[in-house]
Amino acid sequence: GRGVPFLDLDALISQQSGQPIGATFSSWGETRFRAVEADLLDTIGQGEACVVATGGGAPVTPAGRDALQHFETLWLDVSFERASERVDGTGRPLWDDDVRRLYESRRDTYAAVANRRVDADGPVAAVVAACLEGPVDV
Repeated sequence: GRGVPFLDLDALISQQSGQPIGATFSSWGETRFRAVEADLLDTIGQGEACVVATGGGAPVTPAGRDALQHFETLWLDVSFERASERVDGTGRPLWDDDVRRLYESRRDTYAAVANRRVDADGPVAAVVAACLEGPVDV
């Protein structure tokens, strides 16, 4: 909802590690990273209402999916091509030559976890407006 705090989960993890998110992911490894991510989500979800931005891997572990149950979860469904334009060169973890396979492999999980699906291919302002509107079928 409007008027609630916004938290960026990757920024919180970076703050905790003292490194950029890509370096944190590399130094911790995916198992530790996902455990910390799920623990933070669970803690945040038991607190005051807020909006949380997660990375794409948040729902890939059972603990991450469990933690997301605290929230109304919006899947910002973006085409691979659009995601590539937005993310390429930003140092996102796992954004490498095998990213299309990763993108495709997560879509069913996103659909299963999300309370709402939002088409996120358009301009950022349109995506934000769609997020603030009523539910969209998943």
